[in-house]
Amino acid sequence: MRISDELRQQLQQRTASFRQRSTEQSESVYDVLSFRIDQEFYALPRATIESVEPILQWTELPGAAAHIRGVAQVRHRVISIVDLRVLFALPQQNLSDKNYVIVISNGQHKFGLLADRIHGVSAWTAAELKPVKALENGIPIDHLAGMFERQNETTLLLDERALITTVMRSN
Repeated sequence: MRISDELRQQLQQRTASFRQRSTEQSESVYDVLSFRIDQEFYALPRATIESVEPILQWTELPGAAAHIRGVAQVRHRVISIVDLRVLFALPQQNLSDKNYVIVISNGQHKFGLLADRIHGVSAWTAAELKPVKALENGIPIDHLAGMFERQNETTLLLDERALITTVMRSN
């Protein structure tokens, strides 16, 4: 079967268009896991999350940094459990009776973040990501990559590199 030059050109343009769209989408979409601590929504890139598990108990470590709640066994591995309330000097509330640990890994380091509730997985575009200039709740700006707003709900995107650096420095 012979393809005309005109059809070949149309197909090449369509292929180039799909390739460009695919590249734009992969570069401009944030695939994140959203979770709640008290009344605030936070998000982390899914690529850094190894698992999300319910957590019922952990063992406290005397002499550990205040934001290290202790250690727990998660999937046959002992990891540090970090409380962002303490790390970010947020108002201390009692932990809920159903807590989750979000296991974060960068290939070298692994630890768990306490969360009250898992909101779910969502995709955000780069256009929806807004810079964070100052927050009233006291979270250090260097731990935030930005914020998303949808339907009058603000989700703070945590900077996983800054978070990992801070936690590993205190371990």
